[in-house]
Amino acid sequence: MSFSALETIDAFTAAFAKIVPLEVSPDALWQMGYFCQGYPYLMQLAGYYLVERMDAMFVGGPLEVSVADVEAIEAIALEAYRANVLEPVLSALPESLTSYLRAMCDVQDEQGRIGSGDVAAALGKNQQQVSSYRQRLIAKRLIEPDGRGYARLVLPHIPDYFADPREELIGDPNQQWNRQSREG
Repeated sequence: MSFSALETIDAFTAAFAKIVPLEVSPDALWQMGYFCQGYPYLMQLAGYYLVERMDAMFVGGPLEVSVADVEAIEAIALEAYRANVLEPVLSALPESLTSYLRAMCDVQDEQGRIGSGDVAAALGKNQQQVSSYRQRLIAKRLIEPDGRGYARLVLPHIPDYFADPREELIGDPNQQWNRQSREG
């Protein structure tokens, strides 16, 4: 389950309104929403790391949260999300499904829609040869149908995961945050 863009923005607005010294710009809220793509766990991570960042900067008075503040925590939140969600889920897939997902990432359009025919072509096969892969990924709730002949990824940042296919994370995300806090 994920939230719409507006639901995501509303959730962040409501949560940050309870933290009195924080003043979050509308652009920063949109950046949070864009980054999290409505995925609740990623929203939790991003919110946590943003509050931690702002707390480290607090010296009294209101704190204005900018897009730059959000961008500063994205890599840290993405590392934790990768370690706790993407890596366990995607590394457990058989190679056939991993190849299908990689091809989906390669052919996805700007709106996140992915044509089944485009995926088959990217794999050098016809749609009938790969239709079982699509069905298995739907059953695993990793993709969802998006109109006849189209699908979309359910988990955010799968393309980022495949673009950075390291075996393991280097260091704990909390250690990275602590290092960044001391340096920044």
